Formats: sequence, structure tokens, C-alpha cells
Amino acid sequence: MEFCNGGDLADYLVSKGTLSEDTIRIFLKQIVQALKAFQVKGIVHRDLKPQNILLSHSFGKQYPQPQHIKLKIADFGFARFLQDGVMAATLCGSPMYM
Repeated sequence: MEFCNGGDLADYLVSKGTLSEDTIRIFLKQIVQALKAFQVKGIVHRDLKPQNILLSHSFGKQYPQPQHIKLKIADFGFARFLQDGVMAATLCGSPMYM
């Protein structure tokens, strides 16, 4: 278990409003790296949403510059391992994001 002091991406989006392209690029690179790691291990998250992406940084209570924020994917309650060429048959996830 790891403490992520920055809250979640949903709260960050609410507090910041519109994000710059540079911030989006920084965050998307981290998310894509995580998804690639999942793919290598055959893991499907199945509930990826802003509330399940946590922010971690070492700058106290204030949000630092985006390049100093590390994103971490959380809540693997719906996750499962999939074999190559096999489709997940269960319908699951958060209804508001499906």
C-alpha cells in the first residue's frame, strides 16, 4: 500500500479547470506507460476513470508543476488477467463511464 498525497485526477481537474496541452501530454505519457505495463503482464483494469488515477508528489499540500506529479493507477477490483486472443465476457465498470 502506498500513500498518494495529491488526491485523485478528478479532484485535480476540478481544482485546475482547463489543463494546458503540456500538462495533458505529461499525464497521458504516464498513463500510457502504465497501460503498456498492464498489457505486457496480461492485465485488463476495466474501471479506468479519473477517480482511479491517484497523484503523488513531495511538495506539501499545494499542487506542484505537472512534471513533478507522478500518476498511479488504483482500484483493481474489476481487473483480471487475460490470455492472448481471449475477450472478457463480463460487463463491468462504473456505469457513468461505460
